[in-house]
Amino acid sequence: MPPHENAGDEVDWPAAAVEVGLLFPEDYREFVAVYGSGAISGSITVAIPPPNAPESFTVDRLPHDTRTSPAMQNWQDPNLGGRYSLDKMLVWGQTAGADALCWLTSAASPEDWPVAVWARHGAGLDPWTGKIDSIAGMEFD
Repeated sequence: MPPHENAGDEVDWPAAAVEVGLLFPEDYREFVAVYGSGAISGSITVAIPPPNAPESFTVDRLPHDTRTSPAMQNWQDPNLGGRYSLDKMLVWGQTAGADALCWLTSAASPEDWPVAVWARHGAGLDPWTGKIDSIAGMEFD
């Protein structure tokens, strides 16, 4: 997927790391530099972290009421519930169907963070071990 003209966002990554309390994966930083934040074919919206992010949608932790909701404790694979904590999830995007795209930030290195998709209609979380940059290769109708 080629970027559109004037695509890409400049992010003060050291300031973003301080604001969020974490470093960001290299593939995500590269994706943001090339494509920036916003919608991809109306299907996926990618956020950027503060302080550069628009106030409407930014990379952030799940809200407290979401993290403590019994409905959010469902995993597609029930064995993963004890392995991952919702407190360690960092939302970086969403789908047109209101699914949340998150990193599971349990690993020390952001390069080792799997992505989890909260499938709103699928009633649970599903970890995906792909990289953010693979989104650019997706085909959208």
